[in-house]
Amino acid sequence: MVRNFRGYKDESVVILKHVFPNSDLVLSTPVEFSKKVSGVYIEGDPIHQLLLYEHLKKLVKIDFGEICFGEWIGVLPLDEDLSWTVIHYEAVKEIDKIQLLNMVLLRHMAAICNLRLSLVTELTVKVRGDIAQEQFIVLPKDFANGEIALPGTGGIIDILA
Repeated sequence: MVRNFRGYKDESVVILKHVFPNSDLVLSTPVEFSKKVSGVYIEGDPIHQLLLYEHLKKLVKIDFGEICFGEWIGVLPLDEDLSWTVIHYEAVKEIDKIQLLNMVLLRHMAAICNLRLSLVTELTVKVRGDIAQEQFIVLPKDFANGEIALPGTGGIIDILA
């Protein structure tokens, strides 16, 4: 799935459903930050966004307004028919810290939701010892960690939750 924000394309969209009753949240987190405005986006009902924002502040134990971690910006949708806003974490500077926050944010989201929806985890596909693909995925609750062999390919899937 691809989302566009102010002319920039982001292909790393994760959709978290049924976190709150009658609300689908869209969490967009690019793995690579190529533009100054690259960052983390949370779309959904404004009240639910506020709850998530407050929980994230407690979980990360930092005020997101601090300059070293960029800033969180509320963005109203361009289409007035849309019922949600976007919380955008803007990459201002110190890209390494922002990338670190980006990598841990998905796990934080799972913790915030008490794993009610599912477990957000990292999936690594290795073929003949080399990493062929890495991505974050959403698995059913109580899914076992470990390695899964890919018959006839010499590859494995490594699931780390």
